[in-house]
Amino acid sequence: MKLNCMLGQTKVEMATSYTYLGCVWTTSGSFSANQGYLYKKGLRALFSLFKDFNPQKGTPVLLFLTLFDSLVKPVLLYNCEIWGHMFQVNYYFRSL
Repeated sequence: MKLNCMLGQTKVEMATSYTYLGCVWTTSGSFSANQGYLYKKGLRALFSLFKDFNPQKGTPVLLFLTLFDSLVKPVLLYNCEIWGHMFQVNYYFRSL
């Protein structure tokens, strides 16, 4: 069933996903699409860093790591607080 929505005289399109403030929201409520989106953005930032600064091309490792922490890490960790529910940590220890 397709729902037609109107805002005044303008027809509003229905979408299955929407990006708002860098977070991908889907109709299912899953954040896996958001993780894939941030993964791709992180790869682009990393490859951009490798293009200009690469330890194999003579860039000092400490400089490369500082640039990684400044340019790539924020992209990967943006809005990462919502991922916590996706990972289950087993705190119970099995007795030997």
